[in-house]
Amino acid sequence: MTKQQPVALAPSPEHSTQFVTAWSAPSRTHDHVRYVVTYDRLANHFECQCPGYTYRGHCAHLQAAMDALVADWPSRARKGAAA
Repeated sequence: MTKQQPVALAPSPEHSTQFVTAWSAPSRTHDHVRYVVTYDRLANHFECQCPGYTYRGHCAHLQAAMDALVADWPSRARKGAAA
């Protein structure tokens, strides 16, 4: 079994708000299809529009978004400490 490539996320400002961070993620199975992954900071809730999330409650897109937030956490903490 081969390891799949990581999901390449792109910021999705048109779906983001003050409390919701959103990304656009490509489908791994359908060319030209992208899903929106959101993280609601107030509800502490991730969600993805892909069928995998709908059926399983988790998907590679969601994991990539979680990983992106964890990787960015030190810079967010520094910004908060400077405020």
